Amino acid sequence: MTMENQSNWDELRDDALADNTAQGIFKHLNELESNREGMHTRWPWELLQNARDASTSANTPLIASIEHKHEHKHEHKQRELVFRHNGRGFDAREITRLILHGSTKVETDEALGKFGSGFLTTHLLSPEIEVSGQLVDTGRLFKFRLKREASSYKALRGSMDESWKDFRRSLLSPHTATLPDNFTTQFRYPIEDRAVGAVKYGLEALKLCAPLVIAFNPEFSKIDIASLGETISYKVGGKTELPQSGLWKITVLENKNGSQKDKAYLLAKGEKTSVAIPTEQMEDGSQVCLPITGIPRLFLGFPLIGTENFSFPAVINSFGFTPTENRDGVYLGRSEDEANRENEAIIEEAYGLLVKLVQFVAASGYRNVYELANVPAIREQKWLNKGWLQETLKDQFIGKVRQTPAVLNENGDTRAPEDATLPLAKTDVGVKDLWDLLDKTEGFRDTLPRRNEAVGWWVALKSWAVVQDGEPLSLFGEAMDGKKLVSNIEKKTHKNGNCGKSEDLRNLLREDEDIEAVEWLNRLHKFLDKDGLREA
Repeated sequence: MTMENQSNWDELRDDALADNTAQGIFKHLNELESNREGMHTRWPWELLQNARDASTSANTPLIASIEHKHEHKHEHKQRELVFRHNGRGFDAREITRLILHGSTKVETDEALGKFGSGFLTTHLLSPEIEVSGQLVDTGRLFKFRLKREASSYKALRGSMDESWKDFRRSLLSPHTATLPDNFTTQFRYPIEDRAVGAVKYGLEALKLCAPLVIAFNPEFSKIDIASLGETISYKVGGKTELPQSGLWKITVLENKNGSQKDKAYLLAKGEKTSVAIPTEQMEDGSQVCLPITGIPRLFLGFPLIGTENFSFPAVINSFGFTPTENRDGVYLGRSEDEANRENEAIIEEAYGLLVKLVQFVAASGYRNVYELANVPAIREQKWLNKGWLQETLKDQFIGKVRQTPAVLNENGDTRAPEDATLPLAKTDVGVKDLWDLLDKTEGFRDTLPRRNEAVGWWVALKSWAVVQDGEPLSLFGEAMDGKKLVSNIEKKTHKNGNCGKSEDLRNLLREDEDIEAVEWLNRLHKFLDKDGLREA
C-alpha cells in the first residue's frame, strides 16, 4: 500500500468505522441483556416512537398495530410479534442507519429519539428481525433479515454485513412481498422462550399506557393490539376545550373484543408541558377523580419507564424533557446545565397546572379530589436531587393546594384544606370513627370533608408530612387527632377554672343530633383506646 493509493485508505477508514460501530452496538446489546428484566416494558415505546417520528401529516392519520400470535408450522408452535405502521417509509440514509447503526430514523428537532439507539431495545424480543418497508424516493418495496449476532463484536459485524447484503438483494428481487392494508413499515420478531416475559410485560404496559399515548400524541389516529385471541384498539373519541383557559377534556375510546369503553382525561396545558388526570362518570352522573396506578408519571410523548413512583399525583407530558440515556427519568437538581434547568422549569410549571386542575375539579363538584393531593414519597434516584424536589413540592404544590378550595363537605361546599378539619388517626377505621365524633360536635360539620372522603384526605395529609420530613400535627393546623379534640373539649368545658360537667359537654354537641353527652363521651374513650391515646 502506498500513500497515493487512496482507495486503500478509504477501505481502512470504512473498516475502522464499521468496527467501532459494531463494538458500540455490541456493548449496548450486552448492557440490555444484563438488564433484561428492567427493560421488559421499553420495547413498545421505541416502536411507537419510531412510528410517530415517521408520521406524515394530519391528512394521513397515523395507525400503529402490534400483533402477537402463535402459529403451528411443521408440528411446532412458533410465537411471533409483528409491528406495523402507515407512516412515511424510509429514505436511503435512514434504512442504512437502521442496518449499520441501530436507529430507524435520523435524529431531528421534531423526532423524540434523543440518543439514536432506542430501536436496539427491541432486540430483547429477538436477535433477528424481518424488516419490510418501502423507500420513499422510488416507492420500491423491500424485505430482509436484520440480524445482530451478539456472541462477539466480530460476529455482530458479520451479521450486520449480511443484513446489508440481504437488503440489497431484496431491492433487486421481483418477488418482494407487498405490505398489508396500506402499511408502509413492518417488523416481524420470532419470539423465543427467553423473550416471552418481555412480550408479556411489554404488552401489559402498552395496554395500561396506550390511552395516554393517544391523548398526548395527536399524530396517532389509532393503536391496535392483537394478542392471543384478544383484540384492543385505542383512538380519540372527543376533545373539548373547557371554559377555563388551557383545560381540555379528552375521551379515548377503548374497544376490546367488540366491547367499547370510554376513558376520560382532564388535561391542563402550559407553555412547556401538560398534565393529565383520569376521571370517570358514575351511573348517577357524578364525576370522580381516579388514582394513577402503575403508570409512569413522566412522559416524553411516551412513558419514561422508572418514573412510576415520581412524587406527582398525575401524569406530566413534555416534549421539552431531556431524559436520561436509558429513558428512565429526567435530571432534576443535579447540575446547572441548560438541560437540567429546563427539566426543572417543566416540573415547576406542572405543579402549577396540577393546582389549576384541583381548582377546577373541586369547583365542578368532582368526587375524590384528594387523589390529586396525595403525593407519592420521594424515592432516591440517580437522576434526582431529593432536596430540590422537597423544596419544589413544598413551595410549588403543597403550600398552594392547601390554600385551594378542594375539600368537599357533606353540604356540597368546598373549602381550602388549611381552613378544613382533617381527621387524623392510626387506621382508616379510626379516621371514620373520629369523623363521626367530630361531626356530632358543634362547629365541625362544615369544615369536615365528606365522610367517604375523609380517609383519602388523611392519606394526602400524611403524604405532605412525609415530603417535609415531619409529623402532620406539628406541620398542618388542619390536622385533628383525638388528643387535639380532647384538648379543645377541655378548654371549652373548664371555663373560669370550673370542672366540666355533662351538661357543659352536651352544650358542645350539635343540637340537631339526638345524642347523649355520656354516650358521646363513651364513644370518645373507646376511640382513644383503640388509637393508643389512653393518656389523653
